[in-house]
Amino acid sequence: MQSSSYKQIIKSSGIAGLAQGIDIFSRLLRTKLVALWLGASGIGVMGILQSTIELISSFSGLGLGSSAIRSVAVSVANGNEQKVGEVITTLRWLVWVTGVFGMAFCFLFAGSLSHWAFGNDDYVIHFHVLSATILLSQISVGQRAIIQGYRRLKWLAKIQVGVGLVSVLLAIPITYWLRENAIIPLIAITYVVTLGFTFFYARKIPLSKGTLTLDEGKKHSIEMISLGFSTMLSGLFVTAGLYGVRLLVSNQLGIVSAGIYQAGWAFSMLYLQMLFQAMSKDYFPHLSGLVKDHKAMVALCNQQLHIAILVGFPLIIFMICFADLLIPLLYSSEFLPAIPLFQWLAFGTLLKLFVWPLAFVLLAKKQSVTYLITEACAGLGGLVFACFLLGDYGLKGVGIAYFLNYVVYNIIIYFIVNRSIQFQFDSFSIKLILLSFSITALFLVGMNLEISIWLYWVMKLIFLTFSVVFSLFEFNKIINLKEKLNQVVGRFKKKD
Repeated sequence: MQSSSYKQIIKSSGIAGLAQGIDIFSRLLRTKLVALWLGASGIGVMGILQSTIELISSFSGLGLGSSAIRSVAVSVANGNEQKVGEVITTLRWLVWVTGVFGMAFCFLFAGSLSHWAFGNDDYVIHFHVLSATILLSQISVGQRAIIQGYRRLKWLAKIQVGVGLVSVLLAIPITYWLRENAIIPLIAITYVVTLGFTFFYARKIPLSKGTLTLDEGKKHSIEMISLGFSTMLSGLFVTAGLYGVRLLVSNQLGIVSAGIYQAGWAFSMLYLQMLFQAMSKDYFPHLSGLVKDHKAMVALCNQQLHIAILVGFPLIIFMICFADLLIPLLYSSEFLPAIPLFQWLAFGTLLKLFVWPLAFVLLAKKQSVTYLITEACAGLGGLVFACFLLGDYGLKGVGIAYFLNYVVYNIIIYFIVNRSIQFQFDSFSIKLILLSFSITALFLVGMNLEISIWLYWVMKLIFLTFSVVFSLFEFNKIINLKEKLNQVVGRFKKKD
């Protein structure tokens, strides 16, 4: 049973991870174009505009993306097709209502948003036009929740790949022809393309043809909104915290530094976040289906953590190793000051990796108030730490703040989930946590030593080789990589 569970986790993560990798490649190309043709200031403006739109979307969306996934997944796990149909019908009404509200808010308060974000009226038209993306985003969130609730991972992968490729194909001519005027269409096209793909796949899911009564609609709406409202507020705190850090950097260090911060953040969050997004596609609906069996939830949490660390640990070491080569390649040499920031962000992301599977337990158990409080602490904690550290350490201080924030967050989440489902790290989890943390800490210390370039690269290769070999060795214990490799080789021999 345990081996089967590992195989399901790896299979689902592999499908989503491959799609995420292709999507990331397309984003790399699009970001490279913006960095070359618009510079650090263009990256900074795009980052602040997108952050503002995301902040409004988080507020108006009522957290339906996560609460709807849970509602659909639980109904599907119980085999209640009638209830599934009712939930989906209710969801489709709710996303329209919340999307229109968010769009209207952004359009009506465009002037205030421009002053708030940039300190002038220069970007009012940007917010007017981009207000429509909030409605498009919310409709897409609803469609994606349906697909993920049914655990149609291949569909989700096709959506991600399709959106990434089509968006970058459109972005190339748009950026080339419009240059500094390309910011609005570059942001908008992703939302439009996403809506098209999610609608195409979501309508393939057959629904029961029962009539949704007013009472049933109210019941399902209250259930989704009550949990979603807490996730919305928690997401709002997280987004507001990140948004506050961006504004703090922009106001104290300037728009160019804001662009460098955006590049460092994107380089760590977008590419290392690939791991979180890939695994959460199946993990959350799977965990939601086990809410009545705490022992099964504890086992699944530990298994998910094993895979997360074994994949994430060497990935983080790799990114730290080659940041000085990848950042100029993906952006330009103007963004090299982002490297010290990225190193600390990567270290903080490792800590996030340790506690990430546990945080989903609160959502699966519908412990909405507890989830809200913990995420609020995580969202605003980073901003508080940054306020104290930015003046003395510059952009590097923001990375240190992120790391310290997740030290505190790890402690809080562990004790809460322990009380909720009697969670305990198993011996394998403890081994992986201690080793990956200590090796990464030692590596970062070495990266900041004044040594010759030859020793510098030898050290990089030693740490990278160790992380990869260690992960493969432990993976082999879980799923017998040698046997899997022989199966693949055997298939090719049969074809010959």
